[in-house]
Amino acid sequence: MRSRPLTLLYDPELFRVRLVAYAVVGVLFLVAMVAPIDYACAASDTPCPACGFRTAVSHLLHLEVAEALSASPLLPPAAALALLACGDVVWGIALAARRAARMPR
Repeated sequence: MRSRPLTLLYDPELFRVRLVAYAVVGVLFLVAMVAPIDYACAASDTPCPACGFRTAVSHLLHLEVAEALSASPLLPPAAALALLACGDVVWGIALAARRAARMPR
């Protein structure tokens, strides 16, 4: 018998909700990366943790890891969350295929 959190992970309806959430976050991320908007910290002259994120992603896409890490301290946790989301999507698709293969026709 599965525990309650694992049961929620296997729920097909919740997986669809997570897919929509990942898609929305992905689209917002792409818009923020491509839009020619100059983001600035309004509160103070000191850089916030999100400052330099676009530069960090650009460095990372060019495989310049050291420069990417120095540009934004939020890059490692954001990359870890993105990898977890990708893993969740792959896992959910595999479970759906397994569920479909077991269903009688």
